[in-house]
Amino acid sequence: MQIRDLSLAIEQCISTASSVWSPELQKALLKAAHFGMAFSNGYDSNRFARFLRELRVLNEVHRRRIGMPITYSQFQELGESCLINRLIDIGAYGLAAEICSWLKRDQQEGIDRVLLEWVQVLLQLGDVQEALTRAAAAQRPQLMHQVVRHLMKGQKRAEYELAIRKIPLAQCLYQDLIRDESERGSSKMMLALLEQASDFERQTMFHLDALENEINPAERLNYLRRAKESARNMGDKGVEELLNDIAAFAPGQSERGQDQLTIRDTVIEFAADPQKVAQFKHQAKLTDKQ
Repeated sequence: MQIRDLSLAIEQCISTASSVWSPELQKALLKAAHFGMAFSNGYDSNRFARFLRELRVLNEVHRRRIGMPITYSQFQELGESCLINRLIDIGAYGLAAEICSWLKRDQQEGIDRVLLEWVQVLLQLGDVQEALTRAAAAQRPQLMHQVVRHLMKGQKRAEYELAIRKIPLAQCLYQDLIRDESERGSSKMMLALLEQASDFERQTMFHLDALENEINPAERLNYLRRAKESARNMGDKGVEELLNDIAAFAPGQSERGQDQLTIRDTVIEFAADPQKVAQFKHQAKLTDKQ
């Protein structure tokens, strides 16, 4: 039999495949269409590939575990978003995410949205650990960020911090969020987190940063004392000795009203008084070169 219009024959094979429900018959028709495309320049191969992806979606939702009897024409009329929303509504999050991948939907509007809906359900059920685990498995920091934010707003701190500590990605993002909040004035949570994690190095830096920004002399001395304690717990003798030297010099600075001056600047300030300079050098353990 001679085929006069090869493009029309290809189109008819594809159209028929879209209207039958048997995967075996679909495969035979699509194989014929693909064979014809090898001898024709009139059919868009990208369109054919798109149809294969859509047919895969339909065959998957036709399966018994989903049981959604939607035809190809109905799918075209409803659109991808409507189908994905329906799958989310019935709790088929895994399939919804797979379909987003098959159809190559935008990540934020596709897989990320499905996963976010999934973890939000888990959070509503109170399954914090499972929500974090799912978000971590997705390997999408933005999704994990949203989950951690949700926990901080709606869960008790003791509960979500315990769960967050078990997942490194969540812990890192949580610390970043707390650090941002501390920069806006809520520093207590950041310090509590560092103390909970026994992160003595960052505790030392935290107290030194607070010292630099503090005006009150008594509070400056308090931050310095706590920085020394953190350095000692960290086991860094060099930093501890340096802070001890600064601590020995600090009370005199406060008495002179020169808290904002460095040790070197203070020595320069009193350069004309050899006795004072000698006293400062002794207190701060400065060498002649320094």
